[in-house]
Amino acid sequence: MISKIVINRDVRYAAPWFVEGQGEELATNTLEYYHLIGSKSLDLSRGSHIHIVKGKLIGYGDELSGEEHEKLNKKNPGMIYAPIKQKSVVIRFSSTANVTLKEWQLISNLGQCKCAYKGRM
Repeated sequence: MISKIVINRDVRYAAPWFVEGQGEELATNTLEYYHLIGSKSLDLSRGSHIHIVKGKLIGYGDELSGEEHEKLNKKNPGMIYAPIKQKSVVIRFSSTANVTLKEWQLISNLGQCKCAYKGRM
């Protein structure tokens, strides 16, 4: 089965703290994060967290303080520094009241990743 992933570069209402190009970087890094988690190829003995920049695994490390994470994010806007092992928390809710067309929004436990699905019921 071949799947195609398209990153939508059309951002209408970007958050005021976003840096130019950060949305595409964040999307690319989020896809790589979930690919690595799904592949089960990560080595927990090297650290509890992984650092992803430009869609590449940069390294492993331990949990960062809020200040350290902010410094890292200023240096690499859109990067991901996230835990390898995490609890699966997904909130799913309907965002339209249309009976024939349902639009779902999924919010992952990364907090910064938001995926939307639109389809017929």
